[in-house]
Amino acid sequence: MDPSIYSAIAGAAVVGGCTVAATFIERRWGRAKRDIRILADQVAAYYQLERIYKDEIARLTGKAPKTIMEQMRTRVEENGAYVRPTMSSNDAARLQARWKAG
Repeated sequence: MDPSIYSAIAGAAVVGGCTVAATFIERRWGRAKRDIRILADQVAAYYQLERIYKDEIARLTGKAPKTIMEQMRTRVEENGAYVRPTMSSNDAARLQARWKAG
């Protein structure tokens, strides 16, 4: 058999393998981007929920909403299961916008 046939077969196998790998990576990246968009939406929603809760607690207790927010975030950190939330609602909105555009 002619050696060029082996080269052609090897070349086709390499190209085919690269195509399969690229398709696999593209699909996984597409899923990851969708997951990130969902997470960004959830983060933004939780910041809205936090705002509603702290405003309502402030209304009922007479404490400043920022004080309530700081106390609740400290309690989250002290619980030990999560890190202290530091992201602002503006940060969440930027994250949401960045991944919705993609």
